[in-house]
Amino acid sequence: MDSIQKAQNNGLVVGLSALQQVQERPEIDDLVHDKDLCNLFILAMLVLQVDEDKSPDQQNPFNWYQVAASRFKDQARYLAAAARFRLPYWDYFKPRSQVSGKGGADGWSYEVPWIFSTPTVQVRFPDPNKEGDLVKVQNPLYTFAYPTVAASTLRWDILDTNYKGRPKVPRERTVRWPPLSPDKQIAKTLSDHRELNEFHNNTRKSNVDALFKVLFDKEYKNYPAFSNTKHIPGGDTGSLEGLHNTFHFTCGGLGGHMGRVPVAAYDPIFWSHHGNIDRYCAVWQAMNAKEWFVGQILKDGATFVEPQFLNETPTIPLLPFRQSAEPQLRFWDSNGSRNWEIFGHRYPNIPWNSPTNPSANIERQVAEKFTRSYLWLSSIGEQAKLGPPPEMLPKDFAKTNPDVFTALPPPVDGPLPPKDQQLAAMLASAPPVDNFAGLAAEEHVDIKQMPMSNAKPSHRQVQNSQGNGSAPQVAQYDEPKASHHSLRQWNVDSRVQRLALNGAFTIYFFVGDFNPNPLTWTLEPTLAGVHHVFASPITDDTGAAGQGAGCDNCTQQAESGTIIADFVPLTPLLLDYLQSGRTIPAEPRQGEPAGVALGSLEPDDVIPFLQRNLHWRVADINGMEKPINEVTDLMVAVSSQLVTIEMAQPVPQYGDSERYPAITEGRPCGYADADAF
Repeated sequence: MDSIQKAQNNGLVVGLSALQQVQERPEIDDLVHDKDLCNLFILAMLVLQVDEDKSPDQQNPFNWYQVAASRFKDQARYLAAAARFRLPYWDYFKPRSQVSGKGGADGWSYEVPWIFSTPTVQVRFPDPNKEGDLVKVQNPLYTFAYPTVAASTLRWDILDTNYKGRPKVPRERTVRWPPLSPDKQIAKTLSDHRELNEFHNNTRKSNVDALFKVLFDKEYKNYPAFSNTKHIPGGDTGSLEGLHNTFHFTCGGLGGHMGRVPVAAYDPIFWSHHGNIDRYCAVWQAMNAKEWFVGQILKDGATFVEPQFLNETPTIPLLPFRQSAEPQLRFWDSNGSRNWEIFGHRYPNIPWNSPTNPSANIERQVAEKFTRSYLWLSSIGEQAKLGPPPEMLPKDFAKTNPDVFTALPPPVDGPLPPKDQQLAAMLASAPPVDNFAGLAAEEHVDIKQMPMSNAKPSHRQVQNSQGNGSAPQVAQYDEPKASHHSLRQWNVDSRVQRLALNGAFTIYFFVGDFNPNPLTWTLEPTLAGVHHVFASPITDDTGAAGQGAGCDNCTQQAESGTIIADFVPLTPLLLDYLQSGRTIPAEPRQGEPAGVALGSLEPDDVIPFLQRNLHWRVADINGMEKPINEVTDLMVAVSSQLVTIEMAQPVPQYGDSERYPAITEGRPCGYADADAF
C-alpha cells in the first residue's frame, strides 16, 4: 500500500502488482456478483466524481478503497475485497438475459450490463459499529456530471461543429443515445438504453464475425494489420482499432459523449470498454507471441510528443507515462509494457506467453478456449448449432447481490444514516438522488420491462427480455452431427480519409431498402453494420482551430490525408434472407427491377442479390447525411472467403479473400476492376 501511494505521489504508473501480486481482472457482471467489492467500487467512484479539487489523473481510487474498507465493522472482509480490485472489463458479447425463442443465438439478448444503465443503486456506507444500512445513491457508472471547471473549459464550440439544427452535446452530464429535445437544439440530458441495446443486438453477430476474423485470419498475424485502422494498400481491411471505434458509436449513438473523441473518456463506460479491447489484444498476443511492431517512420506528421519522420521503435519512450524516478527518471516503452501482468492484472484463460520463449501449448489453449466461449455467437457457430458454455450464461443478481438493485422506499428528508464522518464529508457534495427526479421514469432501466423491437430479421428478434434480475432458463441445443463445418463469409470493405468530414462520421451498410431519414438508420431492420470513423473535429464552423481545439494528432492526419479502412460482415443478414426465402424487395417500386431471392451463399447467387440490394450511406456524428461523392477518398468493395471449423478443435480457419467488382462498379465510390483498393 505504501509503495503504491509513493508511486502515486511521484506520478509513476506501477499498477497494482505490489499488492496481492497479480489478480484477475473481472468482467463487470462478475464484479457486481462480488457483493463487497461492488459496494466499495460504487463508493470509490462516487468520491472520484465529486472531488473537484483534483483532476481524475491526480486521484487514486485504490487508496480510497483501503481507507473505506478499514472503516467497516468487518474490516478484514472489506480489506480482502479491496485487495481483489482490478478495473473491470465489459464483455460486449456475453448475454445478459434470455428471450423468447427456441434458444441458440436467437435465444439471448445482449444489453449493456445493468450496472451501467440504472440511474440509482444502493450501497452500504462504512460503520465501525454495525453492518451499514442500505442507502440509495446516484449511480456513478450511469453518468458523469461535469464539474463547473470542466464545463467552462472544454471547447464546446469544437464539439458543436456542423450541428446545423441537430441537438448539441449535453454539457451537464454524459449521456448515451439521448432523445431529441422539443426544440431540437440541445440533446436531453437523458440516456435511452433501449435504443442502445436494440442497436447492439442488431449488429452484435456482425461484430462477432469481425472479431473472429481479425483474431484468426492469417492476414492479421502481423501487428500493424491487427492493431490499427491505417489502410494497407492491397491488404485486408479491419483491425482491433476498428472494433474499438464501432463500440464508441454503439455506446454513444447520435448525440452521446462516447462517440466524440474530446469527451468520450468522461463516460464511466469508457474504461470498461477499453478494458475489453485490452483483453482482445491480450488474446492476440498470446496466440502470436513472437509478433510485434518494428521501426516505422512517422511520415504522417508529428504526434503529441514525437517529431515527424522519427523512427518509432518499441523502445521509444511512451511519454508522459513514468516508470521510475530513481536513480533517474525513466518512462515506459512498448517493450516494457507489453506484458499486462506487470501492472498486476490478468485475464481469464489468457496467460502471458513470453515472446523470448513462446509456448505452442499456450497459443493453442488460448485459441481453443476463446473459440469455445464465443464461436457459438458467430455465423458459422450458429450453423454448427453450438450453444453457450456455462461461463457465458447471465448472472442471477437476485440471488448473488440483491443489495445493489433491490427497490427500497424513497429516502426521507433528513441526515444520512450514521457513518464515518470523514467519508460523509467526502460524499457531501455528491448530487443527491433527488437531482435525478424524473430521470428514472423516463429511462426504462428495469430490463424486465424493456421491450425490444420485433420488426427485425430472425436473429434480431430480442423482445420479451427476462432481464438480469431473473434466473435464466438454459435452452436445449441440438448436438452437432457433423465433425466439419464450412461457410462462405461475405464482407463489405471500405476505405476513406480519416478527417474527410472534420470529425467523427459513420458509413452505414444496408442489404435491402431503408428509410431515407438518417435519424432512423441505426435501427433499420436491413442495417448490416457500420464503419465508424472515430475522429475529433480540428476546426469549428468558421474554419478556425485555435489553442486546444480538437486533437493535434487528428490535425496532423488531416494535413497528411491519412487513409483508414474497415469492413462489415454481411453474412449474418444474408443468412437471414437465405433461411427465410424472402424476395427482396417484396414489392419493387414502379420502374424498378423485380426483387431477388437469395438461393445460397455462393458467388453466383450473392452477386446479383447484392447488386440489387446492397446500399451505403454516410452521415456525420450528428445524423446529418453527407453526399457520398463528397466524402474524400471513400471507396466501397465486397469480398468473400471460405471459413471452416473442425469440431474436434473448433478454431476457425480462413481461406483466401476475393473481391467482386461486379457488385460495386459504376456506383458512387464503388470499387471497380481497374481500381487499386
